[in-house]
Amino acid sequence: MSKSSSKHEYKVKDLVIDDEYDIISPDATIVDAAKKMKEKNLPDLVVIDQNTNLPLGVITDFDIINKVVAENIDSSKILVKQVMYTIKPVDLNTPVKLAFTRMRELNVNVVPVVDNNKFLGVATIQDCWSFIPDREIDNVGFIPVSDPKYAEFWLASISALLAFILGVLLPIAGVFGYFTGSASDLAGFFHKVEIRGGPVTFFLFDARGSEFYESFLDLVKTNGVIWAFIIMNGILLIIFGAIGLFSIFYNGFADLKGIRVNYIVQKLLPILYIVFAILEWILLGIGTLGVEITINPLGITFSIISILLVLLGMAKEYIFRQAKAPNGLEVKQ
Repeated sequence: MSKSSSKHEYKVKDLVIDDEYDIISPDATIVDAAKKMKEKNLPDLVVIDQNTNLPLGVITDFDIINKVVAENIDSSKILVKQVMYTIKPVDLNTPVKLAFTRMRELNVNVVPVVDNNKFLGVATIQDCWSFIPDREIDNVGFIPVSDPKYAEFWLASISALLAFILGVLLPIAGVFGYFTGSASDLAGFFHKVEIRGGPVTFFLFDARGSEFYESFLDLVKTNGVIWAFIIMNGILLIIFGAIGLFSIFYNGFADLKGIRVNYIVQKLLPILYIVFAILEWILLGIGTLGVEITINPLGITFSIISILLVLLGMAKEYIFRQAKAPNGLEVKQ
């Protein structure tokens, strides 16, 4: 359901066209392009067909680094047309939303603008994005705020940071463990005659008491290969904790700036963190079967909170909505 009054569809001519972008021939070398970028202090160059004087595409400094430098290719032998990305130019009467969609589909930041077969400059995805929220106001969430995208960015950032602290940093630091058992019950499990120092707690990579320490590496030798899987899962938990939770932050930033994010970054990486966090509990439970131990209350609480924070960060777009739709703007529900 939507409501609108005095609808106005913004066109590219309503944007501030960036006319500082320089041009280059498709037959120029990558060395020529890099020199021109340095000379003009520009991250991109518009590639112009010398016969029609119309844009063919855009070459970026990232393209040069990713496709030439990183591949250790001689940049003096590679032409611009071999590296550039092709994008159909827009004109002044092209709807802003169409220009934005074209850039998002190609995962690029600029699109050339022409008028009467004359190159004018480029429109950026950020400029287009700044006009689109003014036309379509998000009304999906349940908490009204003046700027949903800004609120979603901070929710994602804070959720990811807290989840990383509770689910990754604290277990690494040994602030809390997973399971705890009495020294007398665990003596046989660790193949010890006696364990002194009170209760023993299983942490991320070791088991500890006040006067006892046993690395999981030692348990691989004495208690089976399950402990090798526990060690590997702990390493993956740290890796995907860092990568997956950063992806939540980046996804919030990308939404704020109108940058397209693929499914792997948006959903898969955070989900993998959740999988490894749950697996850590399951594998430790399997590794200690037959031993009288109890779940560490602080550990299970922080793990659950960390997982819930990840889910909250992933569902950020369902939390906030536009507080009020000004006259002439469209509300999407």
